[in-house]
Amino acid sequence: RGIEEELKRLTTLEDADEELFTPIRTMLEILNAFAEERNYERRKKMNNLQLIEKVLYYIDEYIYEELTYERLAEVFGYSSFHFHKIFSSVTELSITEYIRKRRLTMAHKKLCETTETVADICYSVGFNSIQTFNRVFKDTFGMQPLVAREKQAKITYRSVEEIVTGYLKRVA
Repeated sequence: RGIEEELKRLTTLEDADEELFTPIRTMLEILNAFAEERNYERRKKMNNLQLIEKVLYYIDEYIYEELTYERLAEVFGYSSFHFHKIFSSVTELSITEYIRKRRLTMAHKKLCETTETVADICYSVGFNSIQTFNRVFKDTFGMQPLVAREKQAKITYRSVEEIVTGYLKRVA
């Protein structure tokens, strides 16, 4: 049928409203709900990012203290499970891995900038065993701590800003 015939068929404004505009309203409601859901997901990701950014700065500030994901979750008011899930989605590392790498980075910096002994550095950055420290340092940087000191070896290090930028690129 043509448009003219269709308009003649719709004898009242209520008929026109029912047949023409109700489906359009329904479609707009569906599109609006979809847009709201996408905005909610985007806001949730940004909230997660803001939380983890605060956590990363907190870790840097308290790196020399005993830090566990349970303690961090409690400090920031989340369950351990949920906190760990959010943290690893942003950093791509578990909390334990992140803290260990940050401590090793601090140790590397001290090795290259001070004359402190390896043992003193090991304990000052939160390791409880020199053997564990040496093994983990070598696994992470591919060389023993004293070799890193001798060579003044450069390491790659992701700052908090780089972690945040990387997350934003992944979720965009």
